[in-house]
Amino acid sequence: MEAVTWLHEWAAQAGLPIRTEVEHTHVRPWGAVLRGVTDQRHIYLKVCGPSQAFEPALTALLARFDSDAVMPELLAIHASQPWMLLGDGGLRLADAPSWERLDVWRSLLPRYARLQRRLQGHEADLLGVGVPDLRLERIAPVLDSLIDDEPGFHLDRPDPFAPTYARLRELHPQVRHMVDELGSLGIGPTIQHDDLHHNNILVRDGRAVVIDWGDACVSHPFLSLWIVRRAVPLEAGVEDAGGAVSSLIDRYLEVWGDVAPMRELRRAADLGAALGEVSRALSQYRIFALYPEVAPPERKQGSSSR
Repeated sequence: MEAVTWLHEWAAQAGLPIRTEVEHTHVRPWGAVLRGVTDQRHIYLKVCGPSQAFEPALTALLARFDSDAVMPELLAIHASQPWMLLGDGGLRLADAPSWERLDVWRSLLPRYARLQRRLQGHEADLLGVGVPDLRLERIAPVLDSLIDDEPGFHLDRPDPFAPTYARLRELHPQVRHMVDELGSLGIGPTIQHDDLHHNNILVRDGRAVVIDWGDACVSHPFLSLWIVRRAVPLEAGVEDAGGAVSSLIDRYLEVWGDVAPMRELRRAADLGAALGEVSRALSQYRIFALYPEVAPPERKQGSSSR
């Protein structure tokens, strides 16, 4: 495999020869992660598919603005392929004790927000490396086109993803109003991870970093909050889910405190979370279109009973 050869060659040139067989730690149709073990450290090779092909260039761009070290260590990017080598960021937050996870979220969310603020005004750079464009003004038109593609939703067939599409249709009439209200706050577009949960956070020596930016888009920063609100109660095992999540969201919003009063920011967070549900569904739809093998059997047939 050419990617494994590149990993061995880079490691040897860096004085870190791989000592064991390269291991596939994560394999999906849209990408794979391989691990090489050296005497000093683990090295991770991310091989990105077409839908995530922008991720190495995005990672390099984000690293330029990452004074809080939200990103993992970027070791190298292949000259012609969408591959990158990353240092060992530690264990997934999913594998940490539940009582530690809230502390990690409390520390990480403000740092993530500060990275988003640093990237404001650089949307041309983000779009230039291929990050999908889902700025507020594009959300409603993109959703309109998908709602019109009713055969693509296959709502009349058994489909585990049908509830997601049904939810899109439910939200559709409200989207333009939510976009207009959120946009009135005046917070410009930036990077939006779109999949910020405990499997995409690594922790090492008490320091957390965010990985897997392949679902990211250029959008309003607060759209990230939908998956955070869903993820934290499930991952942290908190009983007072509402209070814990609200406290974490406030930690994130404090970074934007010079923009508007907290009352207005909390309302904007609610709007961002609602639109984040739309953003996540659109991302899933894009995956199905590019990788029909991951769709349910009914989608693979490409026909409709309508």
